[in-house]
Amino acid sequence: MDTARQPPAVGTVLRPRARAAGRLERARAIVRAAAESLERRCYRFEQVCAHFCNRDAHTLQRAGHIHYGTPCHDLATLALFELARAGHEPVAVLCRVARWLQPVKYQCGIELWIAGAAYHVGFGVTSTRFAPGRFVPAGHRSHVLRAPYPRSLWGAPLLRCFGLCSPEQVDRAIAGHHHRRHLRSYRGSTRPWRWRRAERRALARFARGDDPWLLTPGRWRAARADGSPLVAVFG
Repeated sequence: MDTARQPPAVGTVLRPRARAAGRLERARAIVRAAAESLERRCYRFEQVCAHFCNRDAHTLQRAGHIHYGTPCHDLATLALFELARAGHEPVAVLCRVARWLQPVKYQCGIELWIAGAAYHVGFGVTSTRFAPGRFVPAGHRSHVLRAPYPRSLWGAPLLRCFGLCSPEQVDRAIAGHHHRRHLRSYRGSTRPWRWRRAERRALARFARGDDPWLLTPGRWRAARADGSPLVAVFG
């Protein structure tokens, strides 16, 4: 028999794909664990302002919670750190977001390549999503900025990847952004009923199971930043 014409052994063909699939699942598990490690609480407005986009990964781990209405910077900061420690080379992403009759805001995320394929990670109020492809300008997202995540910045707030030492400095990086206006737009998110509505939507969306790229609805706790309970009667 002419062995030169025989197909490679099954294990030889599948091994690279299996490694890629395993690497992808490990990355998904890292992001899921990071997102679920921080409780989504309902901060008072002064707490939102004090902690807005300025905490590093170690501070977040010690605190154990974030404001549910402003999750993307904090969760991306922690997930970047954990992905890098696990051997991935994640890219920090900063997007300009402009909606009608709202102040210009920004969205933080992550991109990474696994076995030659691009993936992006987005952290929303009601979900964490790990999906194929990259962030692109579309709809309310008008611009996408990317920055490497060098070892010297491991654990630092994501904004540091773009040379921004504080959220106030985003004003010079994103056209039309005004830090104080951006912060004021979150005042309504400090109301307990808003927290409850977001929690319900997060759990319902995840329970539907119609989006295979959703990782987790997050971990929710009806409490303020200091751990005091939300005392309002929920509808």
